[in-house]
Amino acid sequence: MRRVRARPAAIVAGIVAIAAFVGWQQSWRFWPRPPHIDGALAATAVPIIDRHLETSPELTWRTIPGELGPRWFCTESVIETTRAGSSTRIGLVAACGEYARRGGDLLMGGGRSGPLVVTLDGGKVTGVEQPADGAAFAPSVGRMLSERGAAEYWRRSRLRSDDLASPDDEARRALGLPPGTRTEPFTM
Repeated sequence: MRRVRARPAAIVAGIVAIAAFVGWQQSWRFWPRPPHIDGALAATAVPIIDRHLETSPELTWRTIPGELGPRWFCTESVIETTRAGSSTRIGLVAACGEYARRGGDLLMGGGRSGPLVVTLDGGKVTGVEQPADGAAFAPSVGRMLSERGAAEYWRRSRLRSDDLASPDDEARRALGLPPGTRTEPFTM
């Protein structure tokens, strides 16, 4: 009799242990709480940031010849907003790429995607922080963003659930190409 009763207890204990492990493993999805985003501030800042990211010589480069009229396009998704007097820090994820039109084709050259912290003062971008490359990437994300902001970035990264749209659609519209035109890598 004892063996028969021990099995259900062992099964229940096993199920509880598995549930606890899975719960602990998935806890990063909801803890810590998401960082603060001031919606009005973000709505005002994002167009300014977008223009800066698309035109800044420090953040863009050329891989497509100038005769094709290459331009950079970016999309952004805000992670957190912080105000300090007249200065504002916006933590975000940006996807940017260099695009050009050749006939009916949309070409893409260089590009980048990842977290940034943009500082604005008086409606003007005064600084852009980028994470370091390689092994220093994760620690630099932790220094750039608040603890909650970094946790949100990693949560989105793990879930691949960022609401970040591809800059391809913006490039198609701006370059006069129909929706659905495939993006091809630039080759000579």
